[in-house]
Amino acid sequence: MKKKSVCLIFRSAYLDSVPTLHGLIDLMTRNGYSIDVFSFLSPHTTTPKFESRNVRFIDITNIIEESAGLKKNNLKISRLWILFKRAIRKLFNFIGGFAEINRLYKIWTTRPYSFFIVVEPEGIPFLKHIAYKSSILYRFLGIPFIYLSLELILSYELFNPRESVFKKLERVYSKRSFFNIIQDKDRGKLFAQDNFIPMHKLEYLPNSPLMLAEKSKSRYWHQEFGLEDNIKVVLHPGDFAEWTTLEDVISSTQLWPTGWILVIHTTLINDKMPEAKLIRWEFLKKLASGNPKVVFSQHPASRQKYDKLVSSADVIIAFPTPTGNARHLLTNMRVIGLSSGKASYALRSGLPVIVNNKTTLGKFVTETGCGVSVETASEIGSALRKIESNYKQYSEMAYKTFEEHLQFEKHFKKILRRIEKYL
Repeated sequence: MKKKSVCLIFRSAYLDSVPTLHGLIDLMTRNGYSIDVFSFLSPHTTTPKFESRNVRFIDITNIIEESAGLKKNNLKISRLWILFKRAIRKLFNFIGGFAEINRLYKIWTTRPYSFFIVVEPEGIPFLKHIAYKSSILYRFLGIPFIYLSLELILSYELFNPRESVFKKLERVYSKRSFFNIIQDKDRGKLFAQDNFIPMHKLEYLPNSPLMLAEKSKSRYWHQEFGLEDNIKVVLHPGDFAEWTTLEDVISSTQLWPTGWILVIHTTLINDKMPEAKLIRWEFLKKLASGNPKVVFSQHPASRQKYDKLVSSADVIIAFPTPTGNARHLLTNMRVIGLSSGKASYALRSGLPVIVNNKTTLGKFVTETGCGVSVETASEIGSALRKIESNYKQYSEMAYKTFEEHLQFEKHFKKILRRIEKYL
């Protein structure tokens, strides 16, 4: 069977912390695809590693945005060019039975990539740049691609002209794509309405890791910090920006039951953090100074090691709070739903979660019984007592919730069937 080649474009340095993308890459290589991943490297984050030899990583840090098509003039789509390409396609379809056209069709089927996966509108200019550089055929017969949305970008929540440009790109290319991938139906409805596309153009893929081969409990945090065996760990992994309201979480530890500590872990490399992040990190450490119930993890882990970090905790805490100072902190945060990788990792390891009720994640946790949703951080202590008194049941519900709602492989099968339909 001929190996099929895919180009995935992600204009960010945080690839290693997005389980959706690694799940797609892993499962597609298992199904006979080879994948070129075009993304960024950064001194602030861990470098992604892949298990399959059929994955090639290409750093696009040095590709200038203007050459990728971000110039204002390049964003104006030529109507005549579109009509010309449509005419070419119709001509190919009309005389497709002739030998010469069959020969050209064979050339087309051996083009560098069977299709592209472009992530977020920031990747769209690179889509055209990479496709056109790899084969002139894409200019005439179009670029076959799938659009993947990680964050909702809504037209009524834009903060600057640059975001407006990317929103226009998303509207155009979400219509042109084979189909679009988003995390759940609540987010999908908003995405479809704002981009004026029908719901049948959507497929759903939760931001969750692949299933574990076996369930196991790690002692990573106890060994890392020399904790006594009876100490229980509440882990806050990932970002620590203002929207996480970690100040309130840290203050709440004074009301926690005896034997529980908070571990704050970051994916950023501490001695190479951007200045704003470093200031925030040092502020939180100063706030927790002298508090024996709060410790900071200053050793970011690769994706391969991340499972140990999560499974060695007893509870995961996530307090996303919608604010009004950035596009991804408004509706995108409020309807976070199945886009929370933090919650997905926790549930896969059978860990109960404590969340606030400011987002749809709180509703999801309450309805599935996989943890406790609270109004404010001051209620975390009570939530821990509730979980501690019936930990086995909460853990079982965590496993069950992951298998029913977040199992990546189950959702991927639908994606794969739809991909094969177009090839």
